[in-house]
Amino acid sequence: MLTPLATAMANKALLKQPTPYKLWPTVFVTLAGSVMIVVGNYLDTQHQHAEHGNPHSVHDMAIGLSLAVVSMLLLTAYLLSLQVGVDARLCAWQAGRKRHAAGACARVLLCC
Repeated sequence: MLTPLATAMANKALLKQPTPYKLWPTVFVTLAGSVMIVVGNYLDTQHQHAEHGNPHSVHDMAIGLSLAVVSMLLLTAYLLSLQVGVDARLCAWQAGRKRHAAGACARVLLCC
């Protein structure tokens, strides 16, 4: 759920792209919703633990959240590498056509 937001923030930080003007309110609302989901799930597992004695529920939730964060970071890195690759191909194509491609080439050089 946070992957598009992480990608937008990484684009701004690493590729120096402009930030969409609705990014920060969206980040706030998404993080608030994620916190509510995690807290609700935690309270539900505590309730089930008290009733049925399931000791692995909190541990399983921590493993699931860790896998989700790792997946989000890897997908963000993949999407950024795709964008850098497209910029590099565009720069090479424009250089091959003898056009001045300072903008695209400079952005690729800043990343590498």
